[in-house]
Amino acid sequence: MKKILSTCLTLILFILAAFPLEVSAKGEEQRAEFIEPCEIQIPPEPQMDPQAEDIPEKDPEIQPFSQILSAEDSYFIIEERIKDALIAGETTVDLSDLYIPKTETLYTLLYYSPYLSNGIDATFYINSSGYYVYVQLENTMSPDETSAYFGAVDNKVSEILGNVSDDQNDETKALIIHDCLIYEFEYDYDNFNAGTLPQDSYRSGGLFMQGRGVCQAYAYAYKYLMDRLGIECHVTSSTEINHAWNIINIDGSYYHVDCTWDDPVYDRLGMVGHGYFLVSDEAVQEARGGTKTHRGWDRTDLVCDNTKYDSAYWEEIDSQIIFRDDCSYYIRDYSIYKRNINSQEEIELKNLGKWYVWGNTGSYWIGAFSGLFLYNDELYYNTATEIFKISVDGTNETSVYKPDTTEGYVYGSKKKGTEIQYVLKQSPNDLGEKQIAPMSLDTSKDMEFSDVGKDEWFYDAVNYVYEHKIMTGLTVDTFGPDESLTRSQFAAILYRIEEEPETVYEPEFQDVPEGQWYTNGILWASSAEIVNGYNGSNLFGIDDPITREQMAVMMYRYAGYKGYDTSARAELDQFGDVGSLNDYAKEAVQWAVKEGIINGKAGNLLDPQGGAARSECAAIVMRFLEKSDGNHNL
Repeated sequence: MKKILSTCLTLILFILAAFPLEVSAKGEEQRAEFIEPCEIQIPPEPQMDPQAEDIPEKDPEIQPFSQILSAEDSYFIIEERIKDALIAGETTVDLSDLYIPKTETLYTLLYYSPYLSNGIDATFYINSSGYYVYVQLENTMSPDETSAYFGAVDNKVSEILGNVSDDQNDETKALIIHDCLIYEFEYDYDNFNAGTLPQDSYRSGGLFMQGRGVCQAYAYAYKYLMDRLGIECHVTSSTEINHAWNIINIDGSYYHVDCTWDDPVYDRLGMVGHGYFLVSDEAVQEARGGTKTHRGWDRTDLVCDNTKYDSAYWEEIDSQIIFRDDCSYYIRDYSIYKRNINSQEEIELKNLGKWYVWGNTGSYWIGAFSGLFLYNDELYYNTATEIFKISVDGTNETSVYKPDTTEGYVYGSKKKGTEIQYVLKQSPNDLGEKQIAPMSLDTSKDMEFSDVGKDEWFYDAVNYVYEHKIMTGLTVDTFGPDESLTRSQFAAILYRIEEEPETVYEPEFQDVPEGQWYTNGILWASSAEIVNGYNGSNLFGIDDPITREQMAVMMYRYAGYKGYDTSARAELDQFGDVGSLNDYAKEAVQWAVKEGIINGKAGNLLDPQGGAARSECAAIVMRFLEKSDGNHNL
């Protein structure tokens, strides 16, 4: 069904060489090798169904969706229809009421939507009049498996979008998402070399959920996230160089963004390049970190003639850029720097030293080969021989781990769940095996649930609530991340956060007897005016799944009970299902969205009446407590 372009391609190399540049009496710099392959797949054209009926002529007073909605909004609407159909076990989705002509590249939804992966396939059909009429679906998962998978995708997307905040400008948001994709994911180079690239490696869903993909997956993933943030973004590609990337609009000007060519290949642990972020047509045709240039792209209608960022401060930065308060932190050359966002003043926090060529201490590699991440207001990084952490003000440097470097130096480190990954090798051009530092970022208690893998999006959140004794497992060795959370369970969670104050039993609710595990939590929450029973009855609904809006209301009331400022409000008009939000919950949901405690779902949906899985609850609780300085004692 799909035609793959020729896999014949040119590898881009920074040739390993010694430069005759004297940097000391006995040293010279050497460059590391970067290999940046390209691979795109031609999207499957819609199929003609000659048996499909012509779409009935529409009332001229009613415009088709394709005329009143943006292409992105249409995509989100169709994405939701497909998701609903797959969860219901259906194989066909009607599109005839949308009046979308063939000229719209609707079929690229297969690469764009992160939900259409993991055994899901779709074929779009048009009629003889040239309008999309339906989409035929294939799915190797059961409806229950599909629903669980969609929940995992929801939360992965929310996790990534949770790195940005409403008060940041589009430039900063675009930069954070660019860095997040590169830091978290890697080019699927092993399958690329072996000629065994799976379909998911071309799709955003494969990148999000499998952690790897090719340029097409990076480009569509970036566009999907930018669309969710309301930032104009396009995918452009070139058959001449067999490559895809993005063109994005920032403050009225178009710029190129190439996450793939900013992601070193093979993957370099914790390293993030920025040579192809927000660059002009002129600059993207330069060799910015390689020997090959962009050319022959198809979206020449989007002219990128603004050179504002061609020499931006991030051009030579080799780490993710971390934003905290009014400052950003990053690695350039051989040092960690701190930059004031307002004044643009830059100061050096820490010199990391040099990575000397193995067996030749007279030569060293250009740049620092260190990851950088923020945890509990401390920056973690590595030198050639050790892993350290340092306060954001540059004080209190502490050694975290010193590996055995008799066989190689440390060439990169990264946060993975509650662990620190690092790699030992003798050259930055070697592959090296990822290793785990024998320490944990959270050391007070080990968490071992068979259904909470360290690569899962919710691992950190589950570990957080387990570590702080806020949530426990369903059994000794299972957490039940996809299980629905009940109203009584959430009341008990808030009760634990409050450190279980003493209560006296009163028969307040007919279904809340004395002496049950949930009794004290519900009675305390009721006395604190955090929870109510159902109107017109004296029932609490102990086993009823809690809805997202109910959870927001309880969190909102609890914040008020603690005396926190709950005045923040977000506009909700952008959410397509805001009409299903009950009036009593509106202020609470506005507050929760504004504070980043609850995020919208794909398709700009709030899903206020939808249930919350235990993994989602863990993430929401962690966000709330981290907003309160991360102190679970409050």
